[in-house]
Amino acid sequence: MIKKLLSIFSGLLITSTVFSQTQNVTFQVDNPLSANVYVFGSWSGWSNWPGDLMTDSNGDGIYDKTLPIASGSVEYLYVSVTATDTIKEGLNPAWLCTNGNGQYTNRTLTVGSSAITVCNNWASCSLCGEVVVPYVNVKFQLQNPTASPVYVFGSWSGWSNFPGTLMTLNTSTNLYEASVSVQGDSTIEYLYFAGPDTTKEILDPNASCTNGNGQYTNRLSMIGTNDTTICAQWQTCTACTPTGIQDLKVSDVTVLVNTNGIRVNSDFYSKFNQLQVFDAIGRSIYSDVNGLVSNSNIPVQLQKNTVYFIRLKSNDKVFTFKKVITN
Repeated sequence: MIKKLLSIFSGLLITSTVFSQTQNVTFQVDNPLSANVYVFGSWSGWSNWPGDLMTDSNGDGIYDKTLPIASGSVEYLYVSVTATDTIKEGLNPAWLCTNGNGQYTNRTLTVGSSAITVCNNWASCSLCGEVVVPYVNVKFQLQNPTASPVYVFGSWSGWSNFPGTLMTLNTSTNLYEASVSVQGDSTIEYLYFAGPDTTKEILDPNASCTNGNGQYTNRLSMIGTNDTTICAQWQTCTACTPTGIQDLKVSDVTVLVNTNGIRVNSDFYSKFNQLQVFDAIGRSIYSDVNGLVSNSNIPVQLQKNTVYFIRLKSNDKVFTFKKVITN
């Protein structure tokens, strides 16, 4: 579009022409769910669902579509049409490549003064050719909340689903539990709410399990690339402890630890159904539910001067050891 502007300078009437800039933007997506993939965006007023059809003209597995788009900020996402369904890519509003909107989570892009190409991996903030970090399942477990219902609320949802994910009571462990899927190799923040009034737990920002923020004090955990369990007591950094269980006698079982592993010694029990190792803030370091033989070494990498809780189970009997490697 061309606009005529009139201005007066030094007594002269000057006519100038301003061009409303439109740039060619090439969208590319790798690994969509089907060969029928579309790019759908705000430049159309979201009016042409499922969007503009993309093609893989050179057979490299990356689908392309070039569109003329006015300079400025736009939102978009990719849509895959299979034999049975039309599926939008699932984006997390906590990701930096999105608009942060928990209800309508779209990618964002700034179109400048020249043509650009953007190549995305399907349902990821990673660019084409980058290694895609997989999602992992995180099981949250909470002990001793003040009341029910209980929720876990965190950054993985962009803080958009208050009061969070409902937790259910596991009657065998007396722990409230909920599992969520988060991006692996990332840091998450979260906290728990409890009771009909959705009361938020109060945490000390100086505590080791928090983000240290005096105004918005949340729990903080670093997530690796494997499924994990985080178990803690309400309003503290203390890890969960067994409740309502029949303890083994200390004389029946002993546990030895070093930086290279764990050894469970017992003349009374020949094997155990389960071994779990947690750190001081309730993160799962090791878990074996396939059974282990007593008086044998279990290779687990542990660190010096670190508190570990080792939980053993033999049928209906459970016992927890607190261990620190000092040398």
